[in-house]
Amino acid sequence: MLARLVVAAALAAPLATPLAPSSASAQTAPTAQPTAEPTVQKSRPHPLSAGRVRFALGAGGSTTFTGHSAFGAALGVGYFVIDGLEVGADTSLLFSDGPFLAHVSPQVRYAFDTKTPVLPYVGAFYRHFFVGDGLPDLDALGARAGLFVLSGGAFFGLGLGWQTLLNHCEGDDCTSLFPELTFSFVF
Repeated sequence: MLARLVVAAALAAPLATPLAPSSASAQTAPTAQPTAEPTVQKSRPHPLSAGRVRFALGAGGSTTFTGHSAFGAALGVGYFVIDGLEVGADTSLLFSDGPFLAHVSPQVRYAFDTKTPVLPYVGAFYRHFFVGDGLPDLDALGARAGLFVLSGGAFFGLGLGWQTLLNHCEGDDCTSLFPELTFSFVF
């Protein structure tokens, strides 16, 4: 079908110059050279560029501040205000044999553009822990660092997080270091 369209367009095009030069005209008209249209390759926007939205899923195991082993599931959303800089919030729910424990965590994170699919990142966060069984809620500040591995409109994150409790801290158990593993989609 494409060949027929090309042939039809060539047959329907009017002739631009007469077949024989007229004797009345001493000057020759300059011939128009066809110009090649520049080819523009449309590239996909970078997954961490300004204006993109991140949705994250996370899961993992940990030991809670109450000393119980727990499995957690997490959800998150973020917005890239400039290339690589994201502001967002994550939430998680921990399942354990101890008291109910969930958190909400506003955060900021910056990923360094290395022009490769692997990007290092750093970030900071605040967490408010909702604790059940009549125990007081907890607040913490923290930092994180790690690597994002980009794959199309998704990326995996592997890193370390550190946090310190701001209230109701007993003994030397006020800080924790923990691994982070996330899977995120960007739109």
